[in-house]
Amino acid sequence: MSFFLFLLGTVASIILFRGKSLSQLNLLHAQVTKKITNGVSAGTDVAYWESLAHELKGYRAKVSLQEAHKDLLKRIQEAKKEAQENPEDKPKPTEAKFKAPEAPEYKKKEPPKVKLETRSIQEIEEEKRMKKLEADCQEMYDDKCYTPPLIDKPPPGN
Repeated sequence: MSFFLFLLGTVASIILFRGKSLSQLNLLHAQVTKKITNGVSAGTDVAYWESLAHELKGYRAKVSLQEAHKDLLKRIQEAKKEAQENPEDKPKPTEAKFKAPEAPEYKKKEPPKVKLETRSIQEIEEEKRMKKLEADCQEMYDDKCYTPPLIDKPPPGN
C-alpha cells in the first residue's frame, strides 16, 4: 500500500512540475523549503514536503540541462547560419566559439607486479616458525617473564 502511495505521490509531483521553466521551478523550490521550515511548528506534513523537495531537485537539474542544451543548439544554428551567409569573412567561426573543453589526462594504472616465490615450502614454513618463536619471545620479554640464561663461560669463537 505504501508503494502505491509513493508511486501516486511521484506521479502527482511530476505532473506538478511538467511544463515549468527553470525560474518557475526555482521559485517553487523556495516556496517548498519555506513550507518545510515553517511547517515544523505549524503541524504540516513535513515528510511529504521533504520528498517533494527531493523530487523537485532532480527535476530542476533535468530542466536545467534541457535549457542549456536548447541554448547550445540555438547558438550552433546561429553560427552555422552566419557561416553560410559570410563564408569568406571568417574561415571557421564555429571553431573559435565552440571549443570543447579539454579533458584531463589520465594515466593508465600499471597492474601490480606479481612476485613469484622461489623458496621451497619447507623454507617458508621454517621462516614462519622462526617469526612466531621470535614474536613469542618478544611477548614474554614485554611481560617481564623472560630472563636470558646466565652464561658462565663465553660462547665458543669469541
